[in-house]
Amino acid sequence: MRILLISPTLPEIGGVSIATERLSSRLKQDGHDVHVYSLSFKTPGLNNRWFRMMRFLLAPIWILFHAKFDIIHCHVAGIFRKRYIAFFKNCFHGAKLIFTLHGDAKVLRQCPVEKALKKADLIICAQNGDSAFMKQAFGVPSVDIPAFILPNNIDESEIPPSVMNFVKNGDKPLILATGGVVLTQQFYDLYGLKDIIHLYLRLKEKMPIKLLLVVTGTPMNAIQTDYIDNLCKEVKGDNNVMITKGLAMPLVPLFRYAKLFVRPTKTDGDALSIREALAMKCPVLASAVSVRPAGTLVYHDDNEFFEYAKGLLCNQMVTKFEDCDFYNQLIEAYENVLA
Repeated sequence: MRILLISPTLPEIGGVSIATERLSSRLKQDGHDVHVYSLSFKTPGLNNRWFRMMRFLLAPIWILFHAKFDIIHCHVAGIFRKRYIAFFKNCFHGAKLIFTLHGDAKVLRQCPVEKALKKADLIICAQNGDSAFMKQAFGVPSVDIPAFILPNNIDESEIPPSVMNFVKNGDKPLILATGGVVLTQQFYDLYGLKDIIHLYLRLKEKMPIKLLLVVTGTPMNAIQTDYIDNLCKEVKGDNNVMITKGLAMPLVPLFRYAKLFVRPTKTDGDALSIREALAMKCPVLASAVSVRPAGTLVYHDDNEFFEYAKGLLCNQMVTKFEDCDFYNQLIEAYENVLA
């Protein structure tokens, strides 16, 4: 198959970028002719709102000047981008158009986007259960396929030595967490960084533990910097806590050493990091703000967050792990849409 993926790409931080990179790699390994139209720049200084929008708007022109694709698979957020791509579908030399909905299915339920989604040949929903609504609302074939593909090679060499030393040394159980400093009015502290620090402070009164918090996203503005600096002050001088900022590194190798992965987000998409943890047999404790992958232990309030974390760390609670690699399901979806 000749396939075009339209998506943000690495080195941009985010589950969509990682999923696209892994999908592209696996497709090429299987002999498919794969091209990626990146919605982000490799040069961080160019990744501002206006340059990124200009790059996106040029996508249909780029497609027109390339040989016909069998499939154009779009990982584009928001309503405008979907409408824009769909508007040009008749110019794509008969290519089948696929949209993957990562975290925006809830928004699409409330907004009229019929013209865009009805032009799609297939809608892939990363959240289980969303495809039933999409099929009913837009009359387009829809399937639930989580956006997770396990990387071919799990390489610890990409992890800074200081981080590897922290997670490997000592016998204290490790809590692993990650998230950006997002302080919007609707979802203040979106990734629950303060909740993570406060969970650690409560737990360390009951048992010996250590915490690795990977803060993603750079550069941060002054407000974001102050926020994370104030959190760091709460654990200042604690050798059992490591908070990394601005380090681009994969999480998968770290899950080998973690006793627990926590994700206390205020809202969420499919959460690639959760699936990575489960695939590496690391227990996951997450907030009940979205449909979580099978095997995730979900909490509803601060007390449950603490009690469940303590139970998992002390082996008083156990979780089940399932094999979870959805590459073959994607291939099947591609083949069905071309049939």
